Amino acid sequence: MDKSKSSLNRGLSLAELMVALAILGVVIAMTLSFFNEMLTGTFEQEQKNELNRSIRALMADFSAQSRQADYILLYKSFAPNDHKNTDDRLFEGKTGNFLLLVIQGEPTNQQGLSNKRPIKKLIGYYLSSKETNKPGPFKRFLIEYPKGTYNSPEDLIPKSEPQNTKILVHQARGLANDQAFYNLNNRNVIIDMSLSSGNETKQYSHNFYFTLSPRE
Repeated sequence: MDKSKSSLNRGLSLAELMVALAILGVVIAMTLSFFNEMLTGTFEQEQKNELNRSIRALMADFSAQSRQADYILLYKSFAPNDHKNTDDRLFEGKTGNFLLLVIQGEPTNQQGLSNKRPIKKLIGYYLSSKETNKPGPFKRFLIEYPKGTYNSPEDLIPKSEPQNTKILVHQARGLANDQAFYNLNNRNVIIDMSLSSGNETKQYSHNFYFTLSPRE
């Protein structure tokens, strides 16, 4: 009888089978590790790209809106008790989490209102965080008054979140004494925040520093 043919017919021994399984296990482990690293790298790059897109969009939004503003007001927060009247305005050297851009119309010639300019639009930016020094969504709202109004900005600020409120960044944290805005000189305001993206296990952060100025 042909010994080589007999050896082929008998199949693998237990020892040979165990060696083959061990090699197969190593190959599978290496393959899974490769794909895990590839997926992790893809996720990390996506989060970084998302953060960069948020930063570019935020800068574009601030630049566009500030060119319309006639003046800027700063308050402690968007909570109703923090913007009840003019006494709640925060001036030079103060920090807060609610910024209001005021856009005015042309002066009127109506009796008793000579040279007064009506408010045509309010643009509000605020950091909505339940805890100090904790990340929260950074939001913006717009309210227009086509016919103009002579009410004070404090009377016009909504008491609750308007329907057109937009989340500009999902995770932001103030860096100016734990606040998002710093009143530089009662005209210009510095926006100082840390923006982040990712999940609980992996966070990517980038500091955002921008000086907002109303139009001349």
